[in-house]
Amino acid sequence: MPRTSTRDGVRPTTAGVGSRKHRLADLLLALYAALCFFTVLPVGRLRRPPSLSASAAFLPLVGAGIGVVAGLVGREAAPLLGRAPAAFLAVLLLAGLAGGIHQDGLADLADGLLAGDDRSRRLAVMAEGTVGAFAVLALLAWGIGSFAAAAAVSVHRLPIAFLVAGCWSRVAALLQVAVVPPARPDGLGASFSPKPLAVAAGLLIAAAATVPPAGAEAAGIAFALSAVIAAATGGWARRALGGRTGDTLGGAVALAELAILLAAAALYR
Repeated sequence: MPRTSTRDGVRPTTAGVGSRKHRLADLLLALYAALCFFTVLPVGRLRRPPSLSASAAFLPLVGAGIGVVAGLVGREAAPLLGRAPAAFLAVLLLAGLAGGIHQDGLADLADGLLAGDDRSRRLAVMAEGTVGAFAVLALLAWGIGSFAAAAAVSVHRLPIAFLVAGCWSRVAALLQVAVVPPARPDGLGASFSPKPLAVAAGLLIAAAATVPPAGAEAAGIAFALSAVIAAATGGWARRALGGRTGDTLGGAVALAELAILLAAAALYR
């Protein structure tokens, strides 16, 4: 331990220990805030929560937790309900435990696709609370596709499949943030602006959470799918909206969930 001089000799300094404790407290607070922000779990709410950006690195970990819970419920329900109802329940939990925020983003993103060529018009349509026909179709496609994929996965592999989907789908949002600027100075797209170090930490956490239980191949496929979806949604957002919004981030997560579950159906039949 470092020492500082005194008139009577030397004494150990506690500055380094205090600094480490402070950093650990900040990390735990950011993790707790991520649970408050990105789930509907009854964990309480912070009076003075840190920014969304401060919790960004833990977004994949929160997604992994949601995925594990959904997959475990599906696995345990299968002997009682049957394979298809259990898969439906798992998909419902995957979306519901996150408050449906990513599916809401997907719906608004779908409406924005058909809102014409005017950028301000697209942003206005996506900000409205109404749901258009294209949004309904997008949600149906997500729900039916996710259900079909989950029903094709071996019951015993449901927790692994949903762990990977829940975790790496959140990486799509982190990757989009890393390369696409906000479309406007306010809103979720602007407030969720983590630094590159937080994005890198999120990627490392995602790898640590999924490679040991699922293997490097599954994690690599999930990462590749998330990167492709982040690039596609981010590229459209940059061209059509001038940058990212909360809806483009949520839509990227929902699309990545679907893509990874479809890949899991091929890997874990």
